[in-house]
Amino acid sequence: HQSASLLIGAVEEVSVYNYNIDLLAGRFKSEITPNSKLISTQSSGSICGEGSTMFIVSNNPQEAIARVVDISQITTTSFDDVHAATAQLLEKNGLLPEMIDLLILGRNGDVRTDHWYDQFSNKFKGTPSICYKHMCGEYRTSSAFACYMASQLYSGKFQNHTHFIGEIPSTFNYVLIYNHFDGERHGLILMQAIKH
Repeated sequence: HQSASLLIGAVEEVSVYNYNIDLLAGRFKSEITPNSKLISTQSSGSICGEGSTMFIVSNNPQEAIARVVDISQITTTSFDDVHAATAQLLEKNGLLPEMIDLLILGRNGDVRTDHWYDQFSNKFKGTPSICYKHMCGEYRTSSAFACYMASQLYSGKFQNHTHFIGEIPSTFNYVLIYNHFDGERHGLILMQAIKH
């Protein structure tokens, strides 16, 4: 079989038009909120973000940091459906919840929807978690930034990150990313370290 490499990623630029639509829909905070305080705010909305995240993926992982093991997406307003999709993803890959070393959560400081992350992390008792949207803001393809964050954690960076919850493991094998948009569109990305 032939070796191949691909450049993949997500790019999102927010236009004035789109920003105003999301602002009118109540997706952004009305008060000025510094990034450092976003996760602990007790108000509606988040902060607007945009980003570009690119990765080189290859079927020849000699210099790879991590691999995307599996993904799952679901549109629902029921946490039971999200829990079932998560259990199915783990079972499909021969994993138990306690085998996940770290959760990366899309918590964005919106009191109307951040409870999804509380319910999600409760299913992973004792598993440390980390948030990322205080670094990139809220946008529809922000899960690509979470994948970047996972790759940086695998590389030994972000160890002094201020938004860890729980004891920080010295090494990470399995990382599970959970993000949602408006509490309706939910995504899971399971990543694993590649050991050389």
